[in-house]
Amino acid sequence: MDTMKHQPVFRWALALLAVASLVSPAAAQTIYGSLAGTVTDSSGAVIPGADVIIRSMDQGLTRELKTDDTGFWRAPSLPIGRYQLEVVAKGFEKVIRGPLTVEASVERAVDVTLKPSGTQEVITITEEAPLIEATKAQISRGVESRRILELPGLNTLTGLALLQPGVTGNNGNRPGSGFVVNGARTRSNNFMLDGANNNDQSLSIPRQTPAPEYLGEFRIITNTFSAEYGRNSGSVVMQVTKSGTNEFHGIARWSWLGNGWDAFTTGQQRTFNAQKAAGASDYDAMRRARGVIVRNQVLGSIGGPIIKNKLFFFGGYDLDRLRSTANPVTTTFSQQGWDLLTQYQNSFAPGTVAFLKQWYPVANDPTPVGTVNVAIPGGPTLAIPIQQYRRGAGQALSYGRDIHRGLMRYDWRLTDKDNLQMRWIKDDNTDPGSPASLAVNQIGSVVVNNNATINHIRVWSPTLVMETRLSFARREATFPENLPAQFSITGSGLPTIGNQNYPQYRTDNLYELTNNWSHMKSKHTLRYGFNYLQYRLNSFFAPASRGVISYPSLADFLFDRNAQFSQYAGTGSVPAKTHEFQGFFADDYRLTNSLMLNLGIRYEYTSAPFGFFSNAKADINNWAPRVGFAWSPKATDGLWGWISGGGRFVLRGGYAISYDQVFQNILLNTARNYPRGVTVTLANLNGSQIFDPAKRPAPPQPSDYTGDPKLLPYRYFAPDKRIQQPYSQQVTFGFERQLTTDYAFKLFYVATRGVRLVREAERNLGFFDAAVKANPSLLEPVVQSYGMKPTTVSGQAAWRVDPTRGSILVGDGYGMSNYHSMQLTVEKRFSKGYQFEANYTWSTFISENDDILGGQLNRTLPSVPFNMRLDKARSGFDTPHRFVLNGVYQFPEFFKGRGLWGRVVDGWSISGITTMQQGWPYSILNGNNPLGILPGQISTINFSQRAGYNPNGTPNTGTSPTVPNPMWVAYPNNSGLIGAGANIRRVGNTYNTDAALIKRVRTVGESQNLELRWEVFNVFNYRSFNALPANTVSNNTNNTTFMNLGFTDVSGRSMIFTVRYNF
Repeated sequence: MDTMKHQPVFRWALALLAVASLVSPAAAQTIYGSLAGTVTDSSGAVIPGADVIIRSMDQGLTRELKTDDTGFWRAPSLPIGRYQLEVVAKGFEKVIRGPLTVEASVERAVDVTLKPSGTQEVITITEEAPLIEATKAQISRGVESRRILELPGLNTLTGLALLQPGVTGNNGNRPGSGFVVNGARTRSNNFMLDGANNNDQSLSIPRQTPAPEYLGEFRIITNTFSAEYGRNSGSVVMQVTKSGTNEFHGIARWSWLGNGWDAFTTGQQRTFNAQKAAGASDYDAMRRARGVIVRNQVLGSIGGPIIKNKLFFFGGYDLDRLRSTANPVTTTFSQQGWDLLTQYQNSFAPGTVAFLKQWYPVANDPTPVGTVNVAIPGGPTLAIPIQQYRRGAGQALSYGRDIHRGLMRYDWRLTDKDNLQMRWIKDDNTDPGSPASLAVNQIGSVVVNNNATINHIRVWSPTLVMETRLSFARREATFPENLPAQFSITGSGLPTIGNQNYPQYRTDNLYELTNNWSHMKSKHTLRYGFNYLQYRLNSFFAPASRGVISYPSLADFLFDRNAQFSQYAGTGSVPAKTHEFQGFFADDYRLTNSLMLNLGIRYEYTSAPFGFFSNAKADINNWAPRVGFAWSPKATDGLWGWISGGGRFVLRGGYAISYDQVFQNILLNTARNYPRGVTVTLANLNGSQIFDPAKRPAPPQPSDYTGDPKLLPYRYFAPDKRIQQPYSQQVTFGFERQLTTDYAFKLFYVATRGVRLVREAERNLGFFDAAVKANPSLLEPVVQSYGMKPTTVSGQAAWRVDPTRGSILVGDGYGMSNYHSMQLTVEKRFSKGYQFEANYTWSTFISENDDILGGQLNRTLPSVPFNMRLDKARSGFDTPHRFVLNGVYQFPEFFKGRGLWGRVVDGWSISGITTMQQGWPYSILNGNNPLGILPGQISTINFSQRAGYNPNGTPNTGTSPTVPNPMWVAYPNNSGLIGAGANIRRVGNTYNTDAALIKRVRTVGESQNLELRWEVFNVFNYRSFNALPANTVSNNTNNTTFMNLGFTDVSGRSMIFTVRYNF
């Protein structure tokens, strides 16, 4: 793209920030925290001009301030850690309070009352900062280093996010990150590592995840972000690494994550039972049911001073080494089934049985998985038994992979006013790929990540602070494979051969500059700043370049009918450069010492890579207002004093608009249009033997193409217009009440409305004439209203809006969503040996689709293309009820660790996480094309339709020759019928408890100990049947597995053993 034509946009935005700076020197996304408060005397009168000294207890950093005319003080941009507060005023006793914990992006209000000078010159208060956040409207949740290390699971990212209210996990192997937040999408989370961009721009997932021993804090901002935060509309996820301190500290860890003590999954249990029934010994049955996993993790980290109070270091290295025997399982026909096919092969189309025998083995595991019925015209209906096939049944397959990771960080106090932080992290994951159930489907990966960040804090004056950040990140990813053309038969019980998403590889570089300012002036705390990011992508992605063949049922394949074939030819190279600019201006206006207004405006600009977004132009009007308030009254008497607790109550609310990114994997789809490439799509093929490579058409290279290029299928994104970035409108209202020093209660209403969410739809809509004739009352008005004209497609009469063009699939902001929730939290911070946090979310989440990619599971394309609103339903992530409890408890020490009994009896603790959640919804899909939608570049254009619903049918059955009255009906091709609504069934609920039993033994002094951990996941071995069952009906639905949650593969109890040495 010619970036020069966008320079006025940059200059105009920068000019706006410059004007703001003239008003007052004035933070884009910060990882630092703040302390603030009001100093008063015993009568409640404010004390102006008091000296406030904030001193780091870990690194000796000192910040000196004075209270203003209202007795208020504020210390922004403090690195996370423990601090001590000292307040001195003439005529009053000195007060020292601490330790006060500073958390990323959080401002804690610490009010101090001074008494007149007396006999006691210094009053020391050993009390932490309040649990409530009394100055901001945004909702922020954190997990401190103690819980990161104590809770089961070696959690550093997704597991920590799922502890929070409003957060629910990804499911069904959908694309994107591991969780969704408050009605956003899996790709709507902004990941930050030490303040630097940690997003994979192509996939919208995190690039790197440090080990738990490297993390100082995890924090997630879930709604109504302050103006300095944005880029994505779901959440801001911060991981902040540890720093060195004035004392040496570190951890050495070894963890064993093998499966020798794990319970069988339900799939493994079925296999074990079948093997036993077939006469196998317990040992042989177990080995055939499950391979052996030996997984070891080793880690070492150390931090400390290089120059005390001035220069510190922290570093670490870890290795994740996995070795296993694999016995991958899939399904295929039993020997009896193959015998039936061979016996009647002359009744089938030529070559079909021979092709199946070429690619699919005979089942070697007696575990039954139902039957597939094939009716022979004028003959019998064959019931083909399906059983399991284990590639490693004769000899277990070996597999191994290694992940190396290293981190180094320096914190340097350059001067009393300058602090510098430098951090580098690298990981290298070489994975040949876990053995596939069919050898031909083997895919490996080699991924190397680097990330380097420099953070600088400059304290220009007690009221003016600047943050600057420079970041560089690089990802290299290759995927070794040798796949054939993709081949599949819906509902046959046979696995898919090949994978149309390969070959591919990617290298990308990311450069980032951030500059933020914070300035206090009178009752205003002004913050402004900018973030500039450049992303350079060099990707190769040529899906379907080897061809994609599909049949709607086994009978259709055996009689070689209703086949679909598509193949891409052309370049898969996608070199692209993207610029991002974000700027903001915010004012935290303190109307009174109890009432804070949070006002802000944010601007975001993302360029459109030239040539790959269909000549789309960048969106230039992404203005995001932020308005909020926080009211924390200080009353101490009467009913209102009981409610407010003298500053222990805060009422908060806010409204925000937050924009989302259009992730760059969309480039890989839109970059394959002619003349860069050609996709050949043929539908409803009969007798073509398209499964035979010799019978497939040879796709021309784009330069050799002699036909009319307008008849080719095209895939665009916002063609010939300005991109409209998706965004969300966020509303928050609720309160927090600190009950005692260590307990707090929080209750919030949280709502989001997703607008212009990315989705694809066919714009040159068309139908086969047979479907129009089958249901003229439905489709003839559509043909007329769209002005469709007659044409011929794949040799069949059809109607299309523009017969001179092929399929035109357009991605744009077609989708919307709505989310409403009540979120309740009860928490206790660590004191007296225990802490806990309980979060309950009651919500409803309605959407029209859940992603632009991910197929029918995400409703990526409309099931009824002339009425997209028929897809409006419960989101696939809708979980109306979700409860999560986590906690840590240390048993009392009776002997204080002294002597033999002290070593044996003392030092025990437990931790745990309990999750209860309602199951997520799913749709019942149709393997046919009843509306007769004309095919395009991808199969989901015409195969995104849902099954028909027969309320009087046999429950949980689909169309099959053996079921006379099924509940779910596979409307035939070209029948002109519309199926049932979306997401009207749910998987099972989740009930899970993970726990850790920990024993610590003191070794040298008070600060060193040996820690032994036994972590058990799914302690009660309860099977939460929350996996997606078979949910597609065809003409020969396998009703043994269809909608049968019992035939999904869900996990049981598993364990981790860990030894840590802490010093």
